[in-house]
Amino acid sequence: MIGQISGSTLSAEEIDALVASDEAFGFALLPGESEPSGVLEAGRWLAPYAERVTPSSVGRRSLVPRSPKTPNSVDEKSRYIANVTRVIESCAARSGKTVFSREITGSVGDGVTAGRVFHQLSGQFLDTFRYIFNLPGEGIWIGATPEILLDVDLTAGSFSTMALAGTRRTADNPMPWDEKNIREHRYVSDFIADTLRRAGVSFSESEVQSLPYGDIEHLCRYFRGNLGDVPYSSILDLLNPTPALCGTPKEAAIADIERFEPHDREFYGGFIAVKTPKRFAAYANLRCLKISGNRYSVYAGGGITPLSDPYAEYLETEAKAAPRLALLR
Repeated sequence: MIGQISGSTLSAEEIDALVASDEAFGFALLPGESEPSGVLEAGRWLAPYAERVTPSSVGRRSLVPRSPKTPNSVDEKSRYIANVTRVIESCAARSGKTVFSREITGSVGDGVTAGRVFHQLSGQFLDTFRYIFNLPGEGIWIGATPEILLDVDLTAGSFSTMALAGTRRTADNPMPWDEKNIREHRYVSDFIADTLRRAGVSFSESEVQSLPYGDIEHLCRYFRGNLGDVPYSSILDLLNPTPALCGTPKEAAIADIERFEPHDREFYGGFIAVKTPKRFAAYANLRCLKISGNRYSVYAGGGITPLSDPYAEYLETEAKAAPRLALLR
C-alpha cells in the first residue's frame, strides 16, 4: 500500500498497474511542482478533519460504496435547470447563496486510463493542486483544483487561504465583472474574514483579482496571517466548507443541496491535503472526477444567487467540466 510517494511522479503505466492490483494509493503535486511529497489526506463533503482518510489507513480493505441518491427519470440537463430554478427561489427568499452541483456520468473511452487522465490533466493545469488517489470500493479520484482552503507553515504558524468565487469565460478585452459574480464573491470573502476574526487569528487581505483557470477565470482574494496558538485543524473545520463550496447561510444552503441535488457528493466539495513535518496544504476539492470500472463521474458546480439565470448556470458547469470530459471520452 502507498500512502506517501516522494522523489518522482509515478508514470501513467505505474499508476494503472496499482489500479489493476486494487491497491490503495494516493499522491499530490503542489502548484508549479513536478514531484510529490508528503502524505495525502482526503476529507469527504461536510466531514470534519478528524474523519479524514489517507490511502495508507485503508490498505486493501474494500470499503462499502456509499448509496447514491435515486436519479430522476428526466434527462440530466432538464433536471438540473429545473432544480436550479427552485434553488434560485430559495436563495431569493433568504437573500443568500447555494452552490449547486452536477454529476456528469458516462463510459470512459477506448484507451482511457486513470494514469493517462492524471498525467494529461496535470500537464494542462500546472499552477493548480493536482492529485490522484484510489480507495478500493470508492473509486479513483483525480483533480486539479485552484482553491486554497488552508496552507500552513507548521514551523512558523503562518497561513494563507483564499476567497475564490465568481466565474466567467476569459476574454482578451474583458468588461468589468457583473454584479451577480461580485456579490457571489463577496459572500465568500466576508465569510472567511468573519471566521478568522472569530477564531482570534491575525490576518491581512489582498485586493480582489482575477485568477485564470484554463478558458475561464474567477474572482480571487487572498488572506494571509499567523495562527498563533490556534490549531490548524480547528481553522480548517471552521472554513470547510466555505460559501464557495456550500453557500450562505450555511444551514439553508446545505438544506438546498440535500433536497435538490440528486447525487451524493462523496469527496467532491470536501478537501484534499498533503502534510509534511513542516507544511500542511489543504485545497478545496473541486474540478475533480471519479473513475469506477469503466464509468466516470465529473463534478461541476456553480454559485446560485437571486440574480442567477438557470441556463447560464448550466453553461457555466459545462465550461468547468469540459477539460476533464475531453480526457475521458
